[in-house]
Amino acid sequence: MKQGAKTGRSLKQILGDLSQCKTIYWIDLAAITLFYLSYLPFNMVASGYFIEKWYPGPEMSLTDKLESVGHFLSIPLIMSSVFFPIFGLSVDKIGHRIHLLALSGTLLCLAYILFLTSSPLIPLILLGLAYGIFGTVLWPMLVFLVPQRIFVSCCILLNNLLGHIYGLDKCPSKYIYDCIPTIFGILGS
Repeated sequence: MKQGAKTGRSLKQILGDLSQCKTIYWIDLAAITLFYLSYLPFNMVASGYFIEKWYPGPEMSLTDKLESVGHFLSIPLIMSSVFFPIFGLSVDKIGHRIHLLALSGTLLCLAYILFLTSSPLIPLILLGLAYGIFGTVLWPMLVFLVPQRIFVSCCILLNNLLGHIYGLDKCPSKYIYDCIPTIFGILGS
């Protein structure tokens, strides 16, 4: 088996260490996948949805419609970037990470339901809040989910397993970015 260039560890050793992660880590990985699977594809098709729902007539040019929709679509990212530090400080002080993850999922669902019945402003704000809470709670939580022996070996012995764990958790969002546009293209044709 090929040895890692920097760590001297084989793939079998790395997979053996990963298998020691508790069930809660794998549930966390599933939560990441489900959240990003519901959030990221919407961002990819939202401009078309908004143009069809809120600007259906020929009164505006397509360029004006896209510009107007672009202002709306920046709301979740602005909201999350403004609130990331605030949520981060709050989570560090009060804890309740699991409750906040549940709140994040609830806000996400509520936002999508509100898209059907209201103007896009409120749902987009809720999407930004959900994304901000999710990001500030989930990514730091990984350190708590990795067995202490593995975490200590990652930090002290530089075995880089924590990097593998973070990488494994980033995979779902990267696959979604890569695969969903292709799937939408196939479905749209």
